[in-house]
Amino acid sequence: MQGKHILIVEDEFLIAIHAADVMEGLGFRVGGPVATVDQALDMVRAEQFDGAILDVNLSGTLVFPLAEELAARDIPFILTSGYEATGLPPVWRDRPHLRKPVIERELAKLASSVFGQGEMAVAVVD
Repeated sequence: MQGKHILIVEDEFLIAIHAADVMEGLGFRVGGPVATVDQALDMVRAEQFDGAILDVNLSGTLVFPLAEELAARDIPFILTSGYEATGLPPVWRDRPHLRKPVIERELAKLASSVFGQGEMAVAVVD
């Protein structure tokens, strides 16, 4: 069975590659990673995604226009940031959130829950 297609939006190269490796190891197909809101919006408008992992702050640009686009399309997403969820604008505080540095096991567990990969996501990478 082919994995669900997940977009990764992260401006720090090593973090982006690591997140992509974790997601691919869980059986997801990865789009990107991309480092800007504009690149991500172009991809969302051109391709079909089942979910996304979004860094809140992309080199000083907040990712919320992309989050709005994903929410309007009913595409689930996980927000990542260096701050607690209480530091997010109120409209986004109830969204799945991981605080950086993201722990691999936590990403795997939350991604499985949010994106519903099911049995493919039980093999958590240590």
